[in-house]
Amino acid sequence: MPQKVTLKDIARETGLSESAVSQVLNNRPCRLSEESKERIRATARRLNYRVNQVARSLAMRRSSTIGLIVPDIENPFFSSLAKRLEGCCREAGYGLLITNSDDRSDYDCEQLERLDSRGVDGIVFVPSNEIMDDEGRLMGVLSGLSVPYVMVDRVIEDAACDKVFVDNEWGAHQAVDYLIERGHTRIGCLARTARTQNGRLRLRGYENALAEHGIELRPEWVRECDYHSESGYREVEGLLATGVTAIFSTSDLMTVGVMSRLTELGVRVPEDVSVVSFDRNEASTLFLPGITSVRQDVVQLAARAFELLMDRINGSTREPELYIVSPELVVGTSVAPPARAQEP
Repeated sequence: MPQKVTLKDIARETGLSESAVSQVLNNRPCRLSEESKERIRATARRLNYRVNQVARSLAMRRSSTIGLIVPDIENPFFSSLAKRLEGCCREAGYGLLITNSDDRSDYDCEQLERLDSRGVDGIVFVPSNEIMDDEGRLMGVLSGLSVPYVMVDRVIEDAACDKVFVDNEWGAHQAVDYLIERGHTRIGCLARTARTQNGRLRLRGYENALAEHGIELRPEWVRECDYHSESGYREVEGLLATGVTAIFSTSDLMTVGVMSRLTELGVRVPEDVSVVSFDRNEASTLFLPGITSVRQDVVQLAARAFELLMDRINGSTREPELYIVSPELVVGTSVAPPARAQEP
């Protein structure tokens, strides 16, 4: 294995001091001529010199690294968020360290402390659903962090930090409004409300849209699911038995299960039943082509979170900011007027 090239090696090759070499390669002011500077850079390239980031971090008291904690990296939404955030980091000369909490509160706390101890400059944090019902320990960990953090997607009201999230309630309201405008009054909803902030907000948007149009909500129209395709697959047949002509699925992953089961049952979309989903990222448009869905602007979500965090890293002491990203209904081919007459 070849030995790692050091500043001393470059100094020896160029006949210049190690201090001068360090100043040039770290872009610091020095009195060397442009010819000498270029000789140092050319030698560094020829010897394949790589900056010692550990030493640089110690000297600058910065690691040029940001940590990201997500509940489930296999979820396309969080994968997309990680990709977009990594792009922001790369453009700014930062690295991104991604960790997964498995949607568990104890892992949230563990990963926060681990990233802090690893010397990241800041943390982008998506809290687990589990933490929403037991914030006590988490608040203690957050208050003890030595670096700034920003909450994304799911937020804890009492946390004194910048927060960036999508208006889930309004997004669901748009989806149900659209179905009603197309003539549907018997609309089913697949939602995760147990221990999940966003799921409850999406259900609220569904309920409010029905109420505003004078449609009485029937309890059997709402089915509790989780953010996995199996739950959508499992619940859709029972939902259809209640006579709904449209289904609002509050997660693309659940919608995958819905579409699979509808196909098995020989139920056509949109001829027999209309479907609207929630999430719509690059991955979901591949496995759910043509589905009318609520798009969360992950690009804006990641960019704003990164901007706010960098502002804190650079020393800002302003009041915490609450930034709300407005979702957009993207109309596809999965909605049509109901095949049979609707009751008022």
